[in-house]
Amino acid sequence: MITFDELPVFQVGIASIDIGKVDAYLQRLGVSTLDLEDRDATRNDLLNLSILSPIDPNYPTLAGYLSFGRHPQKVYRRLLGRICGMALAATHPAPARRVMFHVSK
Repeated sequence: MITFDELPVFQVGIASIDIGKVDAYLQRLGVSTLDLEDRDATRNDLLNLSILSPIDPNYPTLAGYLSFGRHPQKVYRRLLGRICGMALAATHPAPARRVMFHVSK
């Protein structure tokens, strides 16, 4: 089962992830940093850390983007509107549809 924070952020791509932030995080954990020379290994590590989406590994997860993205504030407002709209749609189907279309503009 995929949770909402594992959904891909289609507005951005892999290049939007700040590898320096990821490496700093890994160093604080006391584990080895990413091997940037091996692209496949780096992609697999980012998938295992849930920074890239298992649905489409060309895009970061919501949690990965908000934690390690270069400029998450640029799309955060749109994402917040969509997440709120989805949450409203799950609890109040008919009224939420009107709200969701209005919020996501």
